[in-house]
Amino acid sequence: MQINRREFVMLMSSVAVALAAPRVSAQALRVRREIRTLSPTDLDALKAGVQAMRALPKDNYRSWLYQAGVHGAPAADSAGVPDAATYWNQCIHGGLHFLSWHRWELLFIEEIMRQMSGHCDFALPYWDYVADGFLPDPLRLPADGTNPLYNDTRAAALNAGTAGLSGMHLGSLDETAFASFSSLLYGNPHSAVHGQVGGNMGSVPTAARDPVFYLHHCNIDRYWECWSRKGGTNPGAPWPGQAFPFRTLSGHRDARAGDVGRTGDVGYTYDSLPCAPPIHPDLLDWLRRLRYLRLRVRPRPIPGPDPWPWRAVFTTEPFTITGQPLAVVLSQGELQKAGMPAALGGADGTVAVTLHGVEMSKAARAGGFFVDAWVAPVAALRSGDTRNALRIGSFSSFDLSVHAGHTGHDAAARASVPSPIAMPLGERAMRLIAGAKDDLAIIFVRQGLVDRKGQPVDDQGQATLFQVEGMGLEVAAATR
Repeated sequence: MQINRREFVMLMSSVAVALAAPRVSAQALRVRREIRTLSPTDLDALKAGVQAMRALPKDNYRSWLYQAGVHGAPAADSAGVPDAATYWNQCIHGGLHFLSWHRWELLFIEEIMRQMSGHCDFALPYWDYVADGFLPDPLRLPADGTNPLYNDTRAAALNAGTAGLSGMHLGSLDETAFASFSSLLYGNPHSAVHGQVGGNMGSVPTAARDPVFYLHHCNIDRYWECWSRKGGTNPGAPWPGQAFPFRTLSGHRDARAGDVGRTGDVGYTYDSLPCAPPIHPDLLDWLRRLRYLRLRVRPRPIPGPDPWPWRAVFTTEPFTITGQPLAVVLSQGELQKAGMPAALGGADGTVAVTLHGVEMSKAARAGGFFVDAWVAPVAALRSGDTRNALRIGSFSSFDLSVHAGHTGHDAAARASVPSPIAMPLGERAMRLIAGAKDDLAIIFVRQGLVDRKGQPVDDQGQATLFQVEGMGLEVAAATR
């Protein structure tokens, strides 16, 4: 029997997956490259893989819609997909397995695209938006159906090439604990990119329908490898034993977190691993525009999902986040009455700043931005000193969509309308809060698309973005 070249490539790709071991040795590593540096052949392979996957019906596990559904899908889309209950809506966000689950997701879709494109050495590219926040040309040109990498739901200015992402920074790489690193990376750049790209990318159930999703998560995966090379250590048991169900070219697989702790373990690397230093926005510009809102502190938690895996040290009165920078001032006297910092001194788990009862406005749902959250001493801010200002997290419409009918997340949290947002603190931010002698400010700053001169391309005015029932400082009562 004779087989043609395409059939041979498909056969060998299936065999490679079936025989793959958790650790790869004695073979060259595949190299994932920045999309703007791809050769014409590699770029054609990417387009061919996406195009071939799009041509398949959604109940075919190699199809574009099926693989997008593995990450997330609207509930109605599971109709006609017999194994959707097992393999769809499995993504993990905001917890210790956020990075490992997405690394497996990328590996399996990379294998499918290698088979579908007919290029046996295909590797997914990444988009380095920290170096250049403008959407790479192959993702937006031509801006029509002939380009399988184009998606017309993104922010219009981004697709037009007249605006780029802003506010990207990598303070997470300076964290030593995995939980702190993963949490800060999750907020910025992960959620920050989802929020600013908008459209399909702005919501968990549709994010993976946009090809930029996979380039984005390759870049997030790249930063995990950067952190590891700086000496970062992944968690011990039970983290390595966590298994995730995937439908692969060789059938069902329970993919373990511990088997993908390093990229070399599973056969690939990146063309550049700079482990870049943090990139900070201009804090002094915020100070000129900050409005201060002093809120009373309440020692009782706001009722939330049960069981919500945090116990409150305190919560605040309601407030509104708009397009203008906001400093929510917490009185040191009231904080002490609420039991802080004594409660933090005895905390043996994660500490988080949590926003309860968050409701999005129509302007927020439109996307094209994210909100950065910082903490700083009020007296220092008023004097123009930003040296002790530390980022505690970032969030966007994407984070609120996490709770919308999605089986990969806490069921009680999904049932909660409006939704909570928890931003676990890095080590430095926790020390700042626990050791504060003065009033503290939690700062919220909207970050949106900017032009080539760094100027906003949309209205940064007083439009309401989020209504917040209350903000709490909370200690983890369980691991999510």
